[in-house]
Amino acid sequence: MITDKLFLAGALLGMSLLANAAGDLVTKESRTGVQETMDKLEQIVRGKGLTVFNRIDHQANAAQAELKMGAAQVLIFGSPKLG
Repeated sequence: MITDKLFLAGALLGMSLLANAAGDLVTKESRTGVQETMDKLEQIVRGKGLTVFNRIDHQANAAQAELKMGAAQVLIFGSPKLG
């Protein structure tokens, strides 16, 4: 019983942290397609001296699983100096 309550408390805490992080999400509409936009973003990020850890193409991954999905990519980058 106590284990269930601890699990529930942890889950609720985790969800509240995720909800707060989602509030920091910034979206911008691009005049170009996903590929060109992400190429430009990656170039800017590298130009600022940040490390690009990975670029994930969700559409390509979906195709490998024989699924259809619209164009969607994620660029994972960062710097120890920036946090």
